[in-house]
Amino acid sequence: MKICFDEDNPYHANQGGAAVWYIDEWEDGVTEGGSSGSPLFDQNHRIIGQLYGGYAACSGSVNNGQADWYGRFGVSWDGNSPQTRLKDWLDPQNSSPLSLDGWPEGALK
Repeated sequence: MKICFDEDNPYHANQGGAAVWYIDEWEDGVTEGGSSGSPLFDQNHRIIGQLYGGYAACSGSVNNGQADWYGRFGVSWDGNSPQTRLKDWLDPQNSSPLSLDGWPEGALK
């Protein structure tokens, strides 16, 4: 498992017709080929996006300073159809949570 850090806040943009979170460049680490769909976490360790595309990569151990963009989880939540919107899969009882934390502290994983 590898992880990247960006000290700046991501911002809303459009890329290829999709509403995305835009990462100008990573301060530490980069995404690599095969990372599509990997999560973007906020400061509370909650997923706010999924890797959609970008140009960030390493040349050896050196970051190339390029951007990545992530599909916005909130946009994916509402989607366009039952097959493509996350709320049908992650909230089938329509409880409409504002956020959803992972495993409770101390739970077996």
